[in-house]
Amino acid sequence: MPLLEHMDNFCRWAFLDRFVFETRPRPLRWWPLLALAALVAGYALIIRFDGTHSPWRLLAGILLFIGGSIAATFMRLLGPRMAAAGSHRLDERELLVKARASALSGTFLSGIAMAGCFYMGLAEWFGLWRPATMLAWIYLGLALQSFAIVLPTLIASWLQPRPDADEE
Repeated sequence: MPLLEHMDNFCRWAFLDRFVFETRPRPLRWWPLLALAALVAGYALIIRFDGTHSPWRLLAGILLFIGGSIAATFMRLLGPRMAAAGSHRLDERELLVKARASALSGTFLSGIAMAGCFYMGLAEWFGLWRPATMLAWIYLGLALQSFAIVLPTLIASWLQPRPDADEE
């Protein structure tokens, strides 16, 4: 059996072919919040690790953070249609939902970034916490990137009507 057949069989076994051929957009109302909570909890566990605690806490934080990032990416693929797939173009309603979700998430992220800039500028003056290491800043940037990936999906899911019980 050639390599390509093995790869095809693996894709069918792992259901990866469904992302290409059988995508059915659906509103994900609460799942993105779970991914965001995992990102925040993972970041907090990573930052709180100072070497005196158990390394399992650091491992749990890294796993939560990476799991939240991966979940955010998959939710972007499995949630409401935000991009044209193949020959299936977005209709007017989907374009409107995409535009509103992108605008609202951009506004939210811009507001959070502005508030973060003011906080970081005043944190030392008030004696508050702020990232001290380069790794903390990198994880903060990755968290913002994951937020930017999943927030439009979360908002678009809430902008759409609830699916009927017989559709699910």
